[in-house]
Amino acid sequence: MVDIDVESSGKQADQTEPAVQADILVGDLARFLVGLAKVQQDDRLGNRAVSDGLRLLAACLRPHKARPISDLADLRMTEKGESRHRSGTRKSTFELPSDLESVTLETVTGILRNGDVQKKQLIELAGCRFGIPGSRLSRVNREEAVAAIEAAVEHELSIMAIERGAQLAGQRRVA
Repeated sequence: MVDIDVESSGKQADQTEPAVQADILVGDLARFLVGLAKVQQDDRLGNRAVSDGLRLLAACLRPHKARPISDLADLRMTEKGESRHRSGTRKSTFELPSDLESVTLETVTGILRNGDVQKKQLIELAGCRFGIPGSRLSRVNREEAVAAIEAAVEHELSIMAIERGAQLAGQRRVA
């Protein structure tokens, strides 16, 4: 409940915030969207692209017309436009090592090859092990995040090769 101060009369009026009604069905929402699409169809005042989009959205919702709209959060559209029920966020079955700063490059490579590792975990690994900013990787898809970490691994391997070469060259000079 929200108290609103009405300045003109000096009295307070009680108003309740509009809440999503549990009895509103997806079919009701689809019909509402079709009505909005009709309004947007007007050549002078409407927008045809918006109208078409609203109709398409209503068509996608129709197979779920008997469900309450509160269930919409559990629906996800596939690439083909079919909807399927989502049971929730996928939990990772993979657990990162606790000492990310000191994991070996072989361990990192194994983590990258594991399909169960989530992007969030890759971002954590990249930040702790290689100092790659999380903001950089959060903007790319999982494959690009893997590629960025692979590039960091390759970079570190080349630095190690240069160090070994320098050590060998130094040993030859001394001998």
